[in-house]
Amino acid sequence: MCLCSLVAHCCKMSLRLVNALFPREEPAYGKAAVEFFRPDLYHTSVVKGKRLYEMLAGLDAPVKTSSPAQLVSWYDVERGAKPVKVEAGLQREFEEWNVSNLDFEFVTVSSSPIDDPAYNNWYNARQNCILHYSNYKRQDTNPANQRLFPSEVIWQSWLLVGQRFPNFKPSSLRMIARCCVVNLSARRAIWYAARRSSCLYEDCSSGWAVYTKDDEGFYAILGSDNGASSMRLLIDHKHELGRRIVERIVVVGGPPKSRNGQRSL
Repeated sequence: MCLCSLVAHCCKMSLRLVNALFPREEPAYGKAAVEFFRPDLYHTSVVKGKRLYEMLAGLDAPVKTSSPAQLVSWYDVERGAKPVKVEAGLQREFEEWNVSNLDFEFVTVSSSPIDDPAYNNWYNARQNCILHYSNYKRQDTNPANQRLFPSEVIWQSWLLVGQRFPNFKPSSLRMIARCCVVNLSARRAIWYAARRSSCLYEDCSSGWAVYTKDDEGFYAILGSDNGASSMRLLIDHKHELGRRIVERIVVVGGPPKSRNGQRSL
């Protein structure tokens, strides 16, 4: 696959999710290729994505109490303000939605000060954007009774950053972006979507493709591991966010029909 970005938009009732991948060829042989080229798993993602979309669109909005105090007490948390650099396709999405690279704050979450970070993400509470950078659940070595779901780590980090701003509202979230997609499930969904799904718009010169609820690829990406994690955040916190729907998924970065490289979400 080619370099691409996945974007989910969120304004008032709609949300944009964005994910980005760096160039990388898909496995051509061996066990990795066997696991990657699985159209049956692509269709499984489509079914899962449709179910998650219906759950998000539903009227149920259970109250889930969340506090960044839990995150800070259970994990080693580092944070700081620093400009972010993203690839050109994702930068275009930032500019379209008036998201400044200068207003991000990173939050790194580890099980202990000597462990590698399990979660490393960027948050812009001024222009209401979450930028995923790296999330590795397997590196979360906390005991089971003191371990948060990855989506909950993201949510509590979002609240933590927002505490700096007196008028911050969690429900102001407009965009969830992913800087680099390396997850096998997500890469598979993007690869098959580029070849099998309709889309709202496609630019072969830049690899920019837009999927909506009318396209199979939209649900395949929502049902991938990366997409499902973002959907879990939105579903679990429907009470705080209000009724939201994922409006579109944007993939950018390279010729969609190319067999070389990789995409970003």
